[in-house]
Amino acid sequence: MRLAGPFFVLGFYYLLYMHIYSYCIDGVMAIVKKRLGDEFGLVWTAVGVIIGYNVLFNHTMACWIKAGGPSDLVRIEGLREKIKQRACRKEFTDIDDDQGK
Repeated sequence: MRLAGPFFVLGFYYLLYMHIYSYCIDGVMAIVKKRLGDEFGLVWTAVGVIIGYNVLFNHTMACWIKAGGPSDLVRIEGLREKIKQRACRKEFTDIDDDQGK
């Protein structure tokens, strides 16, 4: 069952590649340039490239970086307590309580 993960990741990258291929090679980009002109066509192409890069980068980082767990939370709360010199967060005071109601 542990082999299913890499197959899903490779399948995701293959589908993303096919979308990029059909966008660039099969004419979607050419149609956009033809209808909008060269300047707007290049702008929308740049937007597509930026979105594609962000999808790939964020998916890759999500696959590689370990999610924070309870041990991280204990460490972070210990640092917060040491730096701020208090054991808990500030308490919320209601505005009505300050006016004497």
